Amino acid sequence: MLRRLLPFCLLLLPVLSQAESSVAPDHERARAAVESGRSQPLRRLLDKVAASYPGKVLQVELEGDEDHLSYEVKLLAQDGSLQVLHYDAATLELTRQETGRRHHADRYDGHHEDEAGH
Repeated sequence: MLRRLLPFCLLLLPVLSQAESSVAPDHERARAAVESGRSQPLRRLLDKVAASYPGKVLQVELEGDEDHLSYEVKLLAQDGSLQVLHYDAATLELTRQETGRRHHADRYDGHHEDEAGH
């Protein structure tokens, strides 16, 4: 049995090492951005979001390049709508908000609005 599993495990080794190496740079990039002052820590962002937008944070992404970073926050609001909030990573200023309207219990129509309602 072990002899049959060994070749399979050896085939998985390169796949697992690639997956691990693809995660590490994002984490290191975020840490470096906070240490250099180009980004606020994630905890501050989450505290700010919770104070203004009650709901459940589904995902947070740090986006952009070395010149400008932003956080994208996907939030399931208490009314069931999907909120996509964009914050300047350095200042935590809200720069854009998109709202997906509820279509059915768990489906969204994909329609987005900015802060002005367009």
